[in-house]
Amino acid sequence: HFQAHADAGHLAVELGATAWPAEKFAAALQSGSVDLVLVYWHPALPFFKALDGGGFDHVTLARDRFVPFSRADASGAPMFRLPGPDKTRVSLISYGSASVLRPLVDDILERHQGTANTLLVSSNALSASVKALICEGFGLGWLPARFCATERADGVLVPAGDDRFGLDLEVRLYRRRDNTKPGLDRV
Repeated sequence: HFQAHADAGHLAVELGATAWPAEKFAAALQSGSVDLVLVYWHPALPFFKALDGGGFDHVTLARDRFVPFSRADASGAPMFRLPGPDKTRVSLISYGSASVLRPLVDDILERHQGTANTLLVSSNALSASVKALICEGFGLGWLPARFCATERADGVLVPAGDDRFGLDLEVRLYRRRDNTKPGLDRV
């Protein structure tokens, strides 16, 4: 859908944004240097609180579930799981401090102290890197469920904990309310 708008000249995509720290998405929209931001949203994400006040509109395009996943063993069971056996620390593949999703993992681990005993073995900026390391069997990590649908269907990844270790996300598209650029409403 976005590609059609880009082809028609209504939308330009900033591919460099994949390397932005989380705070830059909201700041870029606030300053007017970008017209739209497409982000995962959850109340525990501090970066977008300013966008939920006055001056910005959003639409929720999708809903997703943020879930701990592990590589499946030969029997289809998770190689790593929460809670770990006998309070053993489980290897965790997580997100770096600049990642949009890091506060969600921190929030879940804080709420489940004692049952989510983890040992951080890798921090990554991108979900694709987290997913790759989980698929290789280096530990468990949280991913948006839609992001790993293929790996789940292929039996490579399986949930690594029950529902209490997950949370609901929204995929939101934000814009400044006072942005009247032609074509933006169509997008």
